[in-house]
Amino acid sequence: MDVVLDKPTSNRFTMVASSAMCGTVTPELACMSEYTAATFGVQFSVTANTDYFVYVVDTDSGTAVLPNPIVATVTETDCATQPAAMVTSLTRAVSSTTSTLLPEIVATFDQAVDPTVGIVTVTGDMGTNLSYDLSTSPTNIGFASNNTELTITTGSAFPPGETVTVTFDGTGALWMIDDGNRDFIQIQ
Repeated sequence: MDVVLDKPTSNRFTMVASSAMCGTVTPELACMSEYTAATFGVQFSVTANTDYFVYVVDTDSGTAVLPNPIVATVTETDCATQPAAMVTSLTRAVSSTTSTLLPEIVATFDQAVDPTVGIVTVTGDMGTNLSYDLSTSPTNIGFASNNTELTITTGSAFPPGETVTVTFDGTGALWMIDDGNRDFIQIQ
């Protein structure tokens, strides 16, 4: 869901979206602060039959009331028609080599992914075979930046010389890190 508000230019507004009861901003699903632009907004994933709250404050003037009327544009996106998230960057580049046997692998997506849906798999040509079911909240997988950044910390060393492949099946469609190509990291 996208929520965009009109605001006065050169005036700092901050917006937070949360699924907690009214008046509570944690858990924070999205947060944005803007000074210059005439509009600003947040994007966050929603679940059917769940209430969501969006909080807005004028932090520039401190005491000024929000515009009356406040103009908000709410856009719902049907996940069935939304294109799958694409990887925009990796901390371990495709076909890269690393000297650490415990590399942290970070993939940044062009849109938020659901941190509770899918399976992350790390396999290697020398026997590594790790699988993380996100529905079980594995401690080896972390999400940041409004669920657009996925971090894999395996916790176990890869064998020296192994080529590692990472896949993420987030919505039933297989997302291979790096826009559909098999990514691998050569472990030295």
